[in-house]
Amino acid sequence: MARTANVSTQLFQPMEEIIRGKLIPQLTGHPVPNTKTRELLALPARLGGIGVVDPCTSLKQQHQQSKEISSPLTKLIIQQQPSLDDACSQVSQKRTALSKERQQTINECAAALKGNLPSSLQRAMEVFSDKGASHWLTVIPMANHDFALPKTSFRDALCIRYGWQPLHLPSLCSCGRPFSIDHALSCSTGGYSVLRHNELRDFTAAVLQEVCHDVFTEPVLTPLTGEQLASSSNTAAEARLDIHARGFWGNRFTRSMFDVRVFHPNAPSSQKTSLSSQYLKHERSKRRQYEERVREVEGA
Repeated sequence: MARTANVSTQLFQPMEEIIRGKLIPQLTGHPVPNTKTRELLALPARLGGIGVVDPCTSLKQQHQQSKEISSPLTKLIIQQQPSLDDACSQVSQKRTALSKERQQTINECAAALKGNLPSSLQRAMEVFSDKGASHWLTVIPMANHDFALPKTSFRDALCIRYGWQPLHLPSLCSCGRPFSIDHALSCSTGGYSVLRHNELRDFTAAVLQEVCHDVFTEPVLTPLTGEQLASSSNTAAEARLDIHARGFWGNRFTRSMFDVRVFHPNAPSSQKTSLSSQYLKHERSKRRQYEERVREVEGA
C-alpha cells in the first residue's frame, strides 16, 4: 500500500503503535523501547539494528521511489505503446540507482543516530556493524546448522547484542565474582570462553573438511631438538594449535595450521580500542607465538 498510494502517515500510525508496544516487547522480552532505541532497532542488522522498520518514516520514500522505478512503464501505458522497447532496462537501472541512494540515506541516518545514543549502544553499533557479526539475524533459520534459535536463546542473544540485562541471571560466577554478561564472556573459570572457542574451532574444521583433506583438531607440534627460536615463540614440548589441514595453500600435500582466538570486544580493557586494532593485536600475538615454529620446524 505504501508503494502504490500516496497516503497519510496517520493511516500507518496504529501499525507502528502495535509494532512498538506489542511486537518488539514480545521479540526482545523487554519493555516498550524509547524513541532512540526504536530508531536503532529499525536499522538493518548490518548497521546494528534488527530490521523492524517504522512504517511511518519510510512511507513517502517508498511511494516516491516506486513512482520513479515504474515511470518508464507508466509512460508506455499512457502513450499506448505496443512495445516495451528498452523500458525494462530503464527500470532496472532506476532500481539499481535508487537502491544505492536508499543505502546511502540509511547509512547517514545510522551515523546521525549513533552520536545521540549512550556510549554502550554506540559501542554495540560499532561491534555489530562489523562484517558478518549480524548474519545470525538474517540467515535462514536452518535447524541442522543450529540457526533456529528458541525464544529464550534469541532474547538472550539480543541482550548480549545491546547490553541489556537478561532475565534470571545467577548472582555469582563459579569463580566467586559477581555475575554479569561482560564477566561471563571474559572469565576463564566459568567455561563460556572455552565453549565459544571450541565451537568456532570445530565449525571451522568441519568447513575445511569440505575442501581440504587430512583435517583434524588439536595437532601437537613436533618437539624441538635444539632449534633456536625467537624468545616470544612457544617452545613447550606439548605445544599445539587448533586445526591441521592439507591443501588449503599451494598443492594438495602442503600442510596448513590454524589457531583460533576468541575475545570479548566490550571487555572493560577493550572498550576504547577499535575492532580493527583488537584484531591486529591478537593476530600479532598468535604469530609471535607460533609462526616461526610452524614454518621452520613443521614446514607448514
